[in-house]
Amino acid sequence: MAGEIQLNGTSFASESSGTITVNNGTIGSGVVFPAEHVIRTHFFSTIAQPSVTTDTFNSFSTPFKTTITNTKSSSSFLILVSMSIKTSSGSTASFYGRLQDNTNTATVGNEGTDGLFGVFFGSGSSDIIQINHNEMYTPASHAGGSLEIEVLVKQNLNYTTYLNTAGLSSSLTIMEIAG
Repeated sequence: MAGEIQLNGTSFASESSGTITVNNGTIGSGVVFPAEHVIRTHFFSTIAQPSVTTDTFNSFSTPFKTTITNTKSSSSFLILVSMSIKTSSGSTASFYGRLQDNTNTATVGNEGTDGLFGVFFGSGSSDIIQINHNEMYTPASHAGGSLEIEVLVKQNLNYTTYLNTAGLSSSLTIMEIAG
């Protein structure tokens, strides 16, 4: 049986042969989505070419970071990192990465001895490496609002790490997941 739902004389939804069609509307800010539903995505991409020389975790000369805004205190966050890096080493070198929650002053994820992710440069300065890492993060304490995530890096023996050489780009994506 075909039917229609109206609010104040405006057709909101209709049904025909078992198919319900929502005609128009806006989802209000107070709507609660089911747990584990993506409710917001923030994408940051850069072609900037900053560098850093360090054997302890540190920021690039132009920090590789981004901020997702208007988050809820009960949310988790899926963080997607894609980086194009190069080393100053003339031989082999190891690169290590860390995700830092600058809003809540916390390190993201369960790190090993040398960080959360990494790669080995086999032939040194001629290598350009693409690194991808994904991490689900639930802050121990988050008041909601903004969440800033930064990628910190280090190399063994104090070599320089370069981001985005050879015209490449890197990106950082944060997806807010309903709690």
